[in-house]
Amino acid sequence: MGTSPFLNLATAEASTITSANSVVTIWQSTLFPAGVNLSGYSVDKAWSTDALEIAEVQKGVDGRMTAGWVFNTVKMTFQFQADSPSIAVFQSVWQAMRAARDVYYLGGNIEIPATGQTYSLVKGVLRSVKPIQDAAKVLQAMDFVVEWSEVAALLS
Repeated sequence: MGTSPFLNLATAEASTITSANSVVTIWQSTLFPAGVNLSGYSVDKAWSTDALEIAEVQKGVDGRMTAGWVFNTVKMTFQFQADSPSIAVFQSVWQAMRAARDVYYLGGNIEIPATGQTYSLVKGVLRSVKPIQDAAKVLQAMDFVVEWSEVAALLS
């Protein structure tokens, strides 16, 4: 009898793909050094990342191809319901950056119990904010984009 494909190898339990019990903690050394757990995500998305271009590929006029590994940053979009308490977390960072006319670096981690994975969020900068929610029948979800120096899976 082999290993079941439905077992989470990290926990040896039945596997799930639940994201509802994931925990994202963000900290900023001046504003919230002890960290803040994010909550109040939107209906269809808590966070997403852009795909990374991890190689530069070139092909010369003679048809010879060459490639090299390249550094990159990770853009991560957090999306919250219009009444989420986490909106205030990102707005406080934005306001502090405006007042200082400088960037405030963020740190964080993501724990995903369903897969047993933990990720470290390293040296992030709040890159994009909407100053106010869009209003339709009801107030709409808000996106905040953080650009991280690195998002690293922590191996157990």
